[in-house]
Amino acid sequence: MLCVRSVLACLAGLASALPALADDKPLTKPLLAELRQGGLIIYFRHGETPNYLDPFEGQNFEDCAQQRNLSADGRAQARAIGEAFRVLEIPLGVIRSSPFCRSADTARLAFGRVEKDMSLRSNGEDNEPEENKRIAHLKNIMKIPPWPATNTVFVGHGTPPKLLGGDHYLAEGEAAIFRPTQKGPVYVASIKADQWVEP
Repeated sequence: MLCVRSVLACLAGLASALPALADDKPLTKPLLAELRQGGLIIYFRHGETPNYLDPFEGQNFEDCAQQRNLSADGRAQARAIGEAFRVLEIPLGVIRSSPFCRSADTARLAFGRVEKDMSLRSNGEDNEPEENKRIAHLKNIMKIPPWPATNTVFVGHGTPPKLLGGDHYLAEGEAAIFRPTQKGPVYVASIKADQWVEP
């Protein structure tokens, strides 16, 4: 290829001709094979919500009217994730969620069942004492291997994967995958809501 306008234009043209980076398709064949065998922890952030302002003031987590909830798109997103797991034949065992309705609803819509766990209730404050206690407990339960031939699913909020070793704050509907070890969970990959497709 002869570049007649500029080196930058040439480089841009070459870059556009390159195949997509691996990060564009994080669900690789080896990772999918491992998920199908079981033994991993899949930590989801709840599905899409209308905004990031949460009116929740009290401690009644059953009162969804006092919380930020899934939007129509978020409910569809959760259903689509669940359908993708069925198509991809990813086996699931324990499914836990934050007590907030948006997290529990994401789990129910995707996977049909959920057990609420207060350690998945994150307020995003890294150095707040109660948050630190929850994170410490979460690290401990993420050392526990899933049931044989299954994966454990957690549905919570955006911050914990970063504190546990992930490299960013999860988007709504995004998942971080961890491998449980005796020393703690080891971060493997992050997969966005629309990336659960056969590699």
